[in-house]
Amino acid sequence: MLTVALLVRLAAIGAARGHPLVAHPIMDARGYHLWAAEIARGDLIGRGVFYQEPLYPYLLGGAYALFGARPIVALVFNALLEIAGLVLLHRAARRLFGATAALLALALAAAYGLFLFDVIQVGKSSLDLLLVSALLLVVVRADRGNEPRDGSRWLVAGLVLGLGVLNRGNFLLVAPFVAGLAAFRSPGRRASAAALVAAGAALAILPVTVRNALVGRDFVLTTAHGGFNLYLGNNERADGASKRVPLVRENPEYEPDDARVVASRAEGRALRQSEVSAWWARRALAWIAAHPADAARLTLRKLRLLAAAYELPDSVDLRFVRTSVPFLALPWVSYGLLLPLGLLGVTLAAFTRRPISPLPLLLVAVTLSLLPFYVFARYRLPLVPLLIPPAGFALATLARGARSRAPAALAGLLIIPGMALTEIPPSGVDRSFAVSEANLANVLAEEGRLADALAASERALAARPDYLNARLARAGLLRRLGRAADAETELRTILAADPQEWYARYDLGRILLDRGDAAGAAREFTEGTRVWPAEAQLHFALGVALRRDGRAAEAIDAFRAAVAADSALDEGRWNLALLSIEAGDTTGARAALEELRARRPEDPRVADALRRIEAH
Repeated sequence: MLTVALLVRLAAIGAARGHPLVAHPIMDARGYHLWAAEIARGDLIGRGVFYQEPLYPYLLGGAYALFGARPIVALVFNALLEIAGLVLLHRAARRLFGATAALLALALAAAYGLFLFDVIQVGKSSLDLLLVSALLLVVVRADRGNEPRDGSRWLVAGLVLGLGVLNRGNFLLVAPFVAGLAAFRSPGRRASAAALVAAGAALAILPVTVRNALVGRDFVLTTAHGGFNLYLGNNERADGASKRVPLVRENPEYEPDDARVVASRAEGRALRQSEVSAWWARRALAWIAAHPADAARLTLRKLRLLAAAYELPDSVDLRFVRTSVPFLALPWVSYGLLLPLGLLGVTLAAFTRRPISPLPLLLVAVTLSLLPFYVFARYRLPLVPLLIPPAGFALATLARGARSRAPAALAGLLIIPGMALTEIPPSGVDRSFAVSEANLANVLAEEGRLADALAASERALAARPDYLNARLARAGLLRRLGRAADAETELRTILAADPQEWYARYDLGRILLDRGDAAGAAREFTEGTRVWPAEAQLHFALGVALRRDGRAAEAIDAFRAAVAADSALDEGRWNLALLSIEAGDTTGARAALEELRARRPEDPRVADALRRIEAH
């Protein structure tokens, strides 16, 4: 069975590897790929505190160091992670439900469609399968230990839980449940059992905490995005999934800085990442306190999303990839089958008095750990390894007729309405391919396939006319295709809907600058810097526009602001130096050039400009 499971995953990789959204990682996948590549090149420490969970990138970085930093290596690595997870899941299911149920559970896991999809995405979901299966196995073993020496198994359970936290931050909320189980199941040594769970988790987590303190000079337990994620799931715009926050771009490449700038501006000072996270968390909690009824309805909606068969996507939709990868479109096992089947298995185990107490507890704990945040298919995925063993037990029970044929038949009938309920789509969920099409447009644009990219962006807008990223993609493509007037129309449409979209204003200013309207470009860039003063490129573009408009003194101020916003912006320093020379400010010019020479000693332009200043 494991050999078949591996072959199926390798077949999925072979079938999908040519798809643009698989061959070119985007969003979180791109971030993990680049991070792992840096680790493979020897950057083991990194910079600042961790914003995203580090375990998967470090493991992937090891694979990249051995086999090369290519996405195909990540996909094969994912497949091997899943096979290891299937081994542990089978062992856990065998301990809980016996050999037959374990074999059926293994078959269900091997054929679960989203597991296959996770293999072909650079991301930590395949590691989720391994870690949750490991946690289930070690907790079951610890729960069934009767000897005093078996208490050490709770240490192992804590260690696995801590590794889970380093892959999914919400698993920190699972820790009290596991510690509580350890205490409850250890009469006479309750405190020590719970302490062993805590100690095991600390063994995994504390090295990351210490690293954050030393490198980032900030106290962050694991990652700094918890507060922002809490806000994403709890605010006036929240709908249970992730909704865009004004001024924070929906891209992990920019999200940390954008979230920090918004919080820092609100507080009137530069905030550390721990303070940024706390600021967003306070906003979320304040909204919950001020709107308890709305928060309760939102929680019920999250539960509804957790129970829906629809695999709610974030950056790439499984259904979208299936349209061009027939192998993934085969009738694989779905969440809509696993959820009712797994819950039926838990119910049947209760009726037959089978001792499976750790499993329902973990199901409840993981569910509760998700509710404070928001729901996507990959975020609820840790529930799936916990549903599969009881699903296998339900199938085994139905197959042998349980105690008599009538109860088994009745139990089997319960699956039908359960599946029907999960198939009812939650209201207000966007089931279009707009997000996937817009992301495809960006990937095709990177490949130079501009006409195909434009078509993808237009399909995205046809599916969802209000989708900002699709409009931005279309505007950029129109500009690259020489259709500046159409691009300008698109950008003005965006700004009419929301004048705060500074990156649309930046693109509009560039179009006006290309047209020769330096004054108009300067107006757009000035408004952009008012909305988002932290963006160096806006200040730099403003400096260029002002210089072309003959406003040298203002241009000098703009270039100074650009360098202040990004100390690595050497072109800003160069333009600042040139304008200072033209204005007769040799002191300012010399200072800018000396900074440039320290950063780029090999640049002949710098030495020549300094000689000219000295000559005068």
